[in-house]
Amino acid sequence: MPTARESILRGPGSLTYDSQTVFDRDGIDAAITPTEFEILTSLHGRVDSRLADAVGEVSCIPSGRATAGLLAMLFPYGNPTIGASMGGATDKPLVVHSLSGRKLTLHAAYLTALPQLRLSARQTLFGSAATWTAVLKNNTARSAANSMYTIADEAWSGTYNPADVKTLPHTAAWGATAPWDAIKTAEGWTIDFEIGTEPVMDDSEGTIDHILTSVTARARCRPIGLTESNVLDALKVQGPGNAIGSTRITGNNLVIQAAGGVTVTLHNAGLVEGPVRWGNTDLRIGEIGFVAHRSFSGAVPGPAGVPGPVYSVAMTA
Repeated sequence: MPTARESILRGPGSLTYDSQTVFDRDGIDAAITPTEFEILTSLHGRVDSRLADAVGEVSCIPSGRATAGLLAMLFPYGNPTIGASMGGATDKPLVVHSLSGRKLTLHAAYLTALPQLRLSARQTLFGSAATWTAVLKNNTARSAANSMYTIADEAWSGTYNPADVKTLPHTAAWGATAPWDAIKTAEGWTIDFEIGTEPVMDDSEGTIDHILTSVTARARCRPIGLTESNVLDALKVQGPGNAIGSTRITGNNLVIQAAGGVTVTLHNAGLVEGPVRWGNTDLRIGEIGFVAHRSFSGAVPGPAGVPGPVYSVAMTA
């Protein structure tokens, strides 16, 4: 049988979630992956396979646009409730819409991997993919029609503004004491977010939700202008107050910002890595690393004993 060229599907699209449209950098990947269990006999071997579960996953690297709405959607776990349902009581649909006019709607989705941020004048903002997990609609049987997804025809429409792509030099401060109050870098900053999740299973329906179990934010850069003493002393591995078992944090936030661009804050940040190097062309200080911690000290954000945020990502005020 001959093949009509127009029947071979390809082409770009866009992703919409929580009222925000994401234009991808190099493609959108989507899959609904069933898992199965085998029916075996010692006489016949594998005689059947049965559906055990099916979960959807959608991922893409955003193109670099930064707006207040996009940042709030892509980085929702700054002040997390550990142990909370990620799906919640109200489903949020994720739509992948092709330029050719075909639309896939996953009816109940939530972010399970946040994109890496690259804060630099010479790179676009996102360095890795955002990933959404999709499950069944809330309070819906898998056997119900359209319980997980719908496919429909609809003309694509949308607008893209290159001015929303922010490539700007950033300033950084870790507290108010020099030289940490104005950290210069060779290549900008990289921010990584780690999200821990645990699936919620229903024996008759499979995965119906995930629980948020942890949120971590880390920042790294190659600094310019710091000395060996600056870095090694900040690691807090010797001297008064730095015995084994002592706290690694100082109470200082790491604030990285660009006028007209993005501000990223790692709250209660501690320096956890600070290699020192010697060589003809090497910078004396290698790539240093910070990790964020929640605060329970009152003031920010509220009464003593109330956990504060891990991180914040927003347009610069």
